[in-house]
Amino acid sequence: MNNPASILAWLRQRLALVLGLDTRSLAVARMALGALVLLDVCGRLMDYGAFYTDSGVLPRASVIEMYSRAEYVSLFMASGAKWWAGVCFAIEAVAAVCFLVGYRTRWANWIIWFMVIGSHARFSSVLQSGDVLLRVLLFWSLFLPMGARFSLDSVRQRVSHASSVSVVGVATVALYFQVAAVYIWTAVLKTARCGKTEKRSTMRSVLTTLPSSRSPT
Repeated sequence: MNNPASILAWLRQRLALVLGLDTRSLAVARMALGALVLLDVCGRLMDYGAFYTDSGVLPRASVIEMYSRAEYVSLFMASGAKWWAGVCFAIEAVAAVCFLVGYRTRWANWIIWFMVIGSHARFSSVLQSGDVLLRVLLFWSLFLPMGARFSLDSVRQRVSHASSVSVVGVATVALYFQVAAVYIWTAVLKTARCGKTEKRSTMRSVLTTLPSSRSPT
């Protein structure tokens, strides 16, 4: 154990145990994310003519004027026609199916991440915090072997880490932190709101006890 090499090996082993992710759990996460993207596409398709075309409530000119952000590149902005929006959602849905079953997993991951960002940038007024979390989880998935297990890629032996039980790296740490951050910031915000509510209640009770606040008899 006094050997530096053995110490480093021991540290790597401990880090892998604490911060590593099982490749089987990554496979389940891949299926869940693929299914979630499919559900998201189905939900948006119900009103896509109203929200994702120039004949709807928010034409592309208004998007550029009101909500345009340089970091967003949206394929949905290439045309305002209804058929084009349908094509974009079809690309996203096909890529989501490929990601779910683990076919060309890495490429499918890139495509759905890009298309999800594009659909969100096209009509950001209907977004909520869950949409942001979806984008971030898809982003970190790009750096993880999502297709290592339970996938068509693993069957065809087209992926790395196919024989690995777990993986560890910057992306696994980031994914852990991302999920934990949801609960941490929720607790912080709720605590802050409770503190403000308590302060207001205390101020009201103090003001009602002041002589000037009482009605004259």
